[in-house]
Amino acid sequence: MTMQPNQDSLQENNEQPLNDSVTPEPYSLSRPIRWGVLLLMVAVVTIAVELRLGKTAKELTRIETLLFTEHFPEAESLVVEFLDAHPGHTDAKLLLARVLRAKGEQFKATRILGELQSQDPSCGQYADELILIQARSGQIEEAEPHLARLLTESDLDPRDICETFVIGYRLNYRLDEAAALLEAWQEDWPDDFRPFVHRGIMAQMVARWPLAIDEFLSALEHGDWRAGTHLKLGQCYLEVNDNQAAEQQFQACIEAEPKSIDGYLGLAKSLEKLSREDDAISAYQEAIGLDPNSFEARLGISQLKLNQGKAAEARHDLKQLLLEWPEDRKALYQYSQALSTLGENKEAKEVLEAWSNVDKEIQRMEKMVTQLKDHPQNVEQRTEIGILLLKHYSRSMGTQYLQSVLIHSPDHQLANATLADYYEKIGDKDLAQEHRKRLSQ
Repeated sequence: MTMQPNQDSLQENNEQPLNDSVTPEPYSLSRPIRWGVLLLMVAVVTIAVELRLGKTAKELTRIETLLFTEHFPEAESLVVEFLDAHPGHTDAKLLLARVLRAKGEQFKATRILGELQSQDPSCGQYADELILIQARSGQIEEAEPHLARLLTESDLDPRDICETFVIGYRLNYRLDEAAALLEAWQEDWPDDFRPFVHRGIMAQMVARWPLAIDEFLSALEHGDWRAGTHLKLGQCYLEVNDNQAAEQQFQACIEAEPKSIDGYLGLAKSLEKLSREDDAISAYQEAIGLDPNSFEARLGISQLKLNQGKAAEARHDLKQLLLEWPEDRKALYQYSQALSTLGENKEAKEVLEAWSNVDKEIQRMEKMVTQLKDHPQNVEQRTEIGILLLKHYSRSMGTQYLQSVLIHSPDHQLANATLADYYEKIGDKDLAQEHRKRLSQ
């Protein structure tokens, strides 16, 4: 997707002309010299403006490239920095809204577009961008009536429209509609690798791992170099126990994005399955270096310590992890194993019972996820799933579900309160404050 940034408009020079009624100086060359100096000054200013515009365009193009390659945090950082230097730059604000949409932060994106729309109510592009936010957030029934018009009449990139609606259909488990749109997209742009990626994700959703692998490989063959595609392909290879291929893809992911925490986590898992435990620990440590709070990486290291017979060390680490998340299913199970290995059978039995209760909650949650496919806008069920995931299974998945609640119901009290508590717990005071503000609205 390539967005053509608009350059800053040049303001006309409204200065009054020089007053030539004054008596000329005695030398006949004085006026040509004066005009020559003036023309030279105008030329210098023009060159400076062109250089500034060229630099501005290059900065925005770089941000667009980062957005396309899914380097969302860096893209957001650069566009915010650009806006600090160029306050009120509408193209940059629009680009920030698109970055936030791609990141899944629809509330912030909507707020920015609302500001732009209030400044220029006649600009239909802002209204169209708001429709894309609806689609991207899963409100597909509201956005769908506008799809044909957006594709044929709007100034938006048709590929961006297709991609956004495909994601919206996926969020509502309307995979047939997503597949039909992907087919039309690929017919018009046969060299675009993104349709293959989205078909791969859809195959992942229904656990058709060989098909997903084929689609992601096709994306790579069509020129996809993005870290995310290598990551997804590596995850699929793990599912079919092709651990060597998985390792190669996770390495490629890290090469494309050296700060990919998920890349290092996937690499560690593949190395563990290849019985390269010391290398796996090193990969987990790289993930912790990028995110000291990475629960999954710390849990992975504790499991490897158990495998290596270091039960006392594992018990110490797991005790700390359970202080943070006392009902995490994996941590409870590992802790019971460590205690049992050390001969502390009574406590091991108590912990195993706690694990069994949590496991029942996870099974209940999995049934709710299946039910949600038929009622994707059930915010109460989404909230409960998010809370259960957060407490028992995965912090990232839990927050994703809770954020999806806010897409449908921005002021949902329980979802906002849970997210505020979570972000406060991990030390992200800004996000915690944002959700607390929503509670008071």
